[in-house]
Amino acid sequence: MRKLRTAFTLIELLVVIAIVGLLMALLLPALNAVRNSAASLQCKTNMKQIGTALAAYHSTHSCFPLTMTDSMRNKSGLCGTGLYSWMAQILPYIERRDLYDQLNFDVVMSDDCRNTGPISNTHPNATVARATIDLFICPSDYWLSETKMGSANPGNNSYIANLGWPPESTGIAGERGVSSTTGTAPYNGLFCVASIATNPDAASWHPGGAVSSRDVTDGLQYTSAVSERLISRDANPLNSTDERRKFFCGCVNERMPATQRQLSDGCYMVHVEDPQYAVNIGQAWISGHQFVANTYMHVLTPNKRNCYIPEGLRDGDWWVTPSSQHPGGVHVLMGDGHVQWIDNGINEEIWWGMGSRDGKEVKRPDES
Repeated sequence: MRKLRTAFTLIELLVVIAIVGLLMALLLPALNAVRNSAASLQCKTNMKQIGTALAAYHSTHSCFPLTMTDSMRNKSGLCGTGLYSWMAQILPYIERRDLYDQLNFDVVMSDDCRNTGPISNTHPNATVARATIDLFICPSDYWLSETKMGSANPGNNSYIANLGWPPESTGIAGERGVSSTTGTAPYNGLFCVASIATNPDAASWHPGGAVSSRDVTDGLQYTSAVSERLISRDANPLNSTDERRKFFCGCVNERMPATQRQLSDGCYMVHVEDPQYAVNIGQAWISGHQFVANTYMHVLTPNKRNCYIPEGLRDGDWWVTPSSQHPGGVHVLMGDGHVQWIDNGINEEIWWGMGSRDGKEVKRPDES
């Protein structure tokens, strides 16, 4: 009588394991692709909601929000207002009126009047600062619970507002006039950065007030409003191999007039990494502190390095470059509220044109 077999042979077991391994190898890339696609879609949805909030803010205030890049002392010699981001100002329009009503805008969003930015757990706005707002986080680049920006453990953010071109930019082909007195060209971003007028470090290139849609003569649909930017991950960014999470100091460069091409090339001629500044990237949605990098400029195309020159530390001349974990590019919210995918290989002149609100650039972001 034939005996019934009660177990697999070793060869059969190895074959099953090999088949399972093959299936996993085939399925994992597909699962990752689905996960990446879902995260990218959510990131795009976040940006559309931010666009709706900006439109509502503009409808109420007739301008886009400011980012305060500096602070000042009041008449009593105490810290006055300053260092608030554009995101703090749109809280009522993203259904976070509860947080907005708790904010005291009469105190500086830092532990002191200097442009150092830390927010401790004893700061009057610490409770609001530590709030994690899902709308401000791209799921492709998860948030962190850290105290790099102070013991309040401020909430992270992934989104950055367009400040246009650096003040020393003479344009794509030198067509942008630079003042012989200030050495700067007219401000051309969609958002405005603001120093306090009585502060000696206030920049002459800032407009007198916030930017309105009527100032966007190139058309809102062709002008960038908000993009995305990776959050710093390392306690010492020098340990990171990802240039997109670092800052490179142009410490040998003065603020000299230069074309967009010269500025872009100059950023890659700089090799001094600055961990002191890079460690704070994306670490506080509430802060207008430059090192947090909640604003950006159209100098380098997406997913390249970030640069700065010392002269820009207080006045917004800070060359943050949009970056993301989405394969091949970044999302950009345009001024009219639609979100556009921008490939890493976008033509530089088109990218520069997207950053300018009033330059009459011929090429548009929807052209090849």
